[in-house]
Amino acid sequence: MVIKKANEKKLIRVKNLGGCTNFGGLDIVGSKMYTVKTKSTNKLSYISVYSNYKKTTRKNHKFVDCLGHANGLCYANGNLYIAPCGKYVEVISTGDWKHHRLYCDTSVSSIAHVAGDQFIIGHGGGNVYKLYLVQPDGNKMVIKKRWDLKNPKHAAGYNIYQDVGYNKKNGCVYVVCTKNNYRTNLILRAKLYATDPDYGYTTKTGSAKYEMESIAFNSAGK
Repeated sequence: MVIKKANEKKLIRVKNLGGCTNFGGLDIVGSKMYTVKTKSTNKLSYISVYSNYKKTTRKNHKFVDCLGHANGLCYANGNLYIAPCGKYVEVISTGDWKHHRLYCDTSVSSIAHVAGDQFIIGHGGGNVYKLYLVQPDGNKMVIKKRWDLKNPKHAAGYNIYQDVGYNKKNGCVYVVCTKNNYRTNLILRAKLYATDPDYGYTTKTGSAKYEMESIAFNSAGK
């Protein structure tokens, strides 16, 4: 697997609200960006909507005791889908901001939209990242396919799994893992359903702590 240094550029800082300091996820739709931050108690979250992901102007929506740890977020079909690190997905309408729950047979620590009403969810599993293709059916998120993506750098300390992303332009799955010194991140890339990554990207800053909590792609696949 080829690994290269990723090009990094700071766009904006997502400011804290109501003591919500944990950045859990983001998605970009056109120029619009959705983000979620959660309090350490996992009882309070804020979803922020940016009309332009390059600007700091935003509208905020408060959620109490329903989004769990909110470790992943994606937009699809007028809704936001939240991965709460529990056995469910929280679905939020971006029209009236009402929400409901879809239950799942596995823990959901990350989520990405594939196409139509199909999604990828995932969670860590030692030296592999467990991935599932799922689809809503009634009040459930039904598993249609499952596979494990190997992490060849697990033994080197890249064992804190963060998020999954799907690039609709190239059909690849991306899994983010942070090194256990919290200074470097690794992004694994693989074709959909592949068990071995074909490429990797590393990110690193001079900050004392640097976790890459989420991954998303714009309409150009960047």
